[in-house]
Amino acid sequence: MNDKSEEFEEYEQAAPRIAERPLELEPEEEVEDEGVDDEPEKEEPEAKRTVFDIPDAAPGGLPPWVLVPDGFRFPRGKSLIFTRFKSSWTDTPWKGEPIIDPKTGKPYVEHRPDGSEKVILWRQCVCWQLSVGDKRLAIGRSMGDFQRAADEMTRQMIRIADGNRIDWTEGGYVEVFWNEIGERCRGLLNRIFNRLHVLDVESTADFLQNCIEVRSSNS
Repeated sequence: MNDKSEEFEEYEQAAPRIAERPLELEPEEEVEDEGVDDEPEKEEPEAKRTVFDIPDAAPGGLPPWVLVPDGFRFPRGKSLIFTRFKSSWTDTPWKGEPIIDPKTGKPYVEHRPDGSEKVILWRQCVCWQLSVGDKRLAIGRSMGDFQRAADEMTRQMIRIADGNRIDWTEGGYVEVFWNEIGERCRGLLNRIFNRLHVLDVESTADFLQNCIEVRSSNS
């Protein structure tokens, strides 16, 4: 990524994209019709969120600020996580892109004590859950190091970074992104990984109480 400060005037004059964009999805697999369940689903009481609960997946298109490579197709049936970090949180605060505020149509700014404004730069990435193959690749890169395996699996869930498609057959940009965002933002991604791949307390309790049957084989 390059410092965009010299190009900002041209960027500001560009028409901002405020509306959500449609998701381009992979072709849908044909499935047999198993009939329709006419019984309405019971509404569950809304659970209290903890400080670091990921929002529930909602229908809709791409957030207006997300950078996606041309022709990129998203897999079906996944919770797509669109994440952005203020560049000031990273180890390279001078790198990043402005993001348009949909309320004003102008880039987000921070207000300085002297009354001036500074355009906020952002880093971003798109993630979703690991497949069995993803996990195998990540563990292979860790070379038996348990501590490294945790980071490798988090990195494996990153599919797009700063608008760049992540291709593990070539390495490349993910190494740059992972290094430049710093440990604070890497820690946030590690926490997102845990939330995506581990059941929450309520679901785990439901599993243990209602989804296990135990029998004794003693005569």
